[in-house]
Amino acid sequence: MSRGINIEATSREMYFTLLGIRGLAQGLHKKYEQEWNQYEHDVFYRCSFCSKLANEPLPACSLCKSARYCNETCQRADFTARHRRQCIKCTYPPHIPTFVTVPIGDKQYPERPIFAQGSRDGVGFWVSVEGRIDCRLTSLVEPMTTSRDDDVDMGDRNAQVNRDLALAAKHGVFDPTLLTLSVAVQNRRKDKKNVLIFPAQIDNSRMRQLDGQDMAVLGVSQDPWTKGPRVLLMNVNGTEIGPDTPLPSSVLDRKQCIVELKSSEYVQYSIQFRIGDNENILQEFRALAALQGMSVAFAPLPGNGKTKATPAGLDRSLAMHLERWEHPPSKFGLILRFDQEELMRFYADAIFNGEEAHMESHVGKERVIIMRKMEELALGEVRAMWQDAQDTGEAKEVVEKMRKVGLGEMVDEVNLNWSAREC
Repeated sequence: MSRGINIEATSREMYFTLLGIRGLAQGLHKKYEQEWNQYEHDVFYRCSFCSKLANEPLPACSLCKSARYCNETCQRADFTARHRRQCIKCTYPPHIPTFVTVPIGDKQYPERPIFAQGSRDGVGFWVSVEGRIDCRLTSLVEPMTTSRDDDVDMGDRNAQVNRDLALAAKHGVFDPTLLTLSVAVQNRRKDKKNVLIFPAQIDNSRMRQLDGQDMAVLGVSQDPWTKGPRVLLMNVNGTEIGPDTPLPSSVLDRKQCIVELKSSEYVQYSIQFRIGDNENILQEFRALAALQGMSVAFAPLPGNGKTKATPAGLDRSLAMHLERWEHPPSKFGLILRFDQEELMRFYADAIFNGEEAHMESHVGKERVIIMRKMEELALGEVRAMWQDAQDTGEAKEVVEKMRKVGLGEMVDEVNLNWSAREC
C-alpha cells in the first residue's frame, strides 16, 4: 500500500505558502531598491575628498574610475594626500554594480568582500566570493549565470544528465564541491599599454601546505557537457553581460573570458574551482581556508595593437614561473594570497554559530525565511513527483537513477526508501 502524499493537497499548500511570502518578498525588494539608490547616489554624487554631496554626478578619476571630485581643488588635494598612491597601487577597485565591496544600507557585511587583492605593473586584481547566502559550495549540475539570466532552464541540464547517467556519475555532478570566486581586473598602467586577461587557461589555485608539502595545484573546473572551463563574463566597463548582450570589441573569447583591456578599462568574471571533497569541505569558508593562494594571468601588449602571441602560449610562459610559488612570475601575472583575517571576520558566524546565524547576520531574517519557504516548496515538488512515479510504476527506476548520479541523500530526505520497497 502506498503512503505517498496527495498531489492536489500539496499544490494547494504550496499556493498558500507562496501567498504568505509574496508580501514579505515585495517589501524586501522595495527596501533593497531604496538602499541601492542611496548607495549609487553616494557613489556618483559625493566628493571623495571633502565628502560633500553635489546636485549632479561628479567627474571620476580618469584612471581608476573610482574616486570622484566636486572641483579641481579637491582633486589636487586628494591626489597629494593619498590618491596618487592608492590609484597606482590599486588599493580600491572601480565601482562595478555587480562587485560591491562595501555594506549597503543597514547591512553589516558587503555582498562582495575582498578576500585577496594585488597589483603588478599597473594592473589590479580583486578577488571575492560569488556564492550562496548559506555558504554552501555549488555543484556541476548548476549552470553558471548572471543576475540577468532570469529564466535559466534547468530542464536542459536535467535532460543532459538523463541522456548520460554514467557521465553524471563519473563527474559527481550533484556533489557540492565547487567554490565560485568573483574577480575584478582593471588596467591602470602608466604607459597606457593594453593588457590581455586570460583567466581560464592557467592552473591558478594551490592548496595549503601540509608538513611542508603542497597538497595540490588546481586548474579551473571543467564542465563535463560543454567541455569548457567554468568561467563566466559578468561585467565589462560597467555593462552587465547577459546571454543576449552585444559583446564589446574588447572581448576576444567569451567562453574563455579572454579580454583585452585598454587603459582604465575593467572586467569582472566568475570562476569555479573544484575544491570540496563532499565530506569535510562543504562550505565556502572551508574551501577558502584550504587555499594557499591564487595566481592570475595577464600580459601587456606591444603598443596599443594586437599581440601575435596566443593566450595558450602566454599561459605556458607563465606556468614556468609558477613552479616555485615563493617567487613572483617574471613576466606575466601575479600570485594573490588570501587574507585569512578577513575570511575569519566575514565567516565568523558561520564558523562558530552555524549556517542560520551567518545568513541572518549577512542578509537578514526576512530573506532567510523566504529561502527556507522556497526550499520547502522545492521539497514538496520532489515529493509530488515521487507520488507520480509511484502511480506510474516507475518508482524503483527513479530511485536507482537518483542513487546512480549521487542523489542518495535526497532519496533518504524525502523518505523514498520505504516506498520503493513497497512497490
